[in-house]
Amino acid sequence: MDHDRDDFNSSDIEFEERPNPFFAAGMSSIEAIMDYALEDRIQSKKLSKTLTHAEGSPKTQYITALWINRFIWAVHS
Repeated sequence: MDHDRDDFNSSDIEFEERPNPFFAAGMSSIEAIMDYALEDRIQSKKLSKTLTHAEGSPKTQYITALWINRFIWAVHS
């Protein structure tokens, strides 16, 4: 290239864009997410609405359920 140093601006040079060999990477999983979004949303909602609280040993679970039941019964009675 024969450029005068005072007139040279590297921003004026244009290069060919190389194609990205991985442009479609992950597309099948994204499509699967989109294809099943409605079913997954319904299933997630159903599961979250029917979960029971269970944490700790069986005795801890019983005591927790006892107090949850007492609170719910007291509020709804």
